[in-house]
This record gives sequence, C-alpha cells and structure tokens, in this order.
Amino acid sequence: MRKNIFTLLFIALFCLLTGYTAKAQQPPTSGGYVEVDVDNKEIAYSVKVALDIKSKETKENYKLDTIYKAEMQVVAGKNYRVCLSVYVPVEGEANEYFNVQFVLYRNLKGEYKLTKWEEVEECE
Repeated sequence: MRKNIFTLLFIALFCLLTGYTAKAQQPPTSGGYVEVDVDNKEIAYSVKVALDIKSKETKENYKLDTIYKAEMQVVAGKNYRVCLSVYVPVEGEANEYFNVQFVLYRNLKGEYKLTKWEEVEECE
C-alpha cells in the first residue's frame, strides 16, 4: 500500500515538474492555426462576412458553394483561414465555380478585415 502511494506521488510530481497536461479539448493557443469543423458557427459567419466584403469591394455578388477546410488562429483577436468553392451568378449563363482561400481577421472590438483573398487550384 505504501509503495502505491509513493508511486502515485512520484508520478504527480513528475507531471508537475515537466509541465505534462492532458491534451483533450484544450482551446487553441495563441500563435498557430487549429483546424475546426467547417460547420462551426464562427466559420459560417466569417464566410458570410468575407463574401460580403469581397462582393462590395469588386461589385460582384459572390455566393458560397462548398466549404472544404477551416482553421482559426488566436492572436490579438482571431484569424479565420478558410478554403472554399464560390461562384458569381450571371443571368442566363452557367455558373463558373472556383476555389478561394481567404483570411479574415477579427480584432478584439469585433471588427473584421479581409487580409487575404486568393484563388487556389485545390483546397489542401
């Protein structure tokens, strides 16, 4: 019994000294992008905002087809990096679909800025 207590104390001390923690469901840490579900509410809203910004900027009416990949990065605010298929409807013509990767920044005040919009061959 005494040996088991000593072993448990040793393991606890080891974990404490080495900084070992469980990795289950920790929130994203500042710095790196973390992949998130494409059905995430924040991602859906970021796509809407990005399409609205780009549509106003170019005077085109960008529409969403499919979201392929979504990532978030915690900085002083958040970056949303999303790869998706979009199209611009043209009356009387077939829609032409193309892939885009964008980065949308949301600052701590909740203001958005589209920092990247790039056509890509494939969404990786």
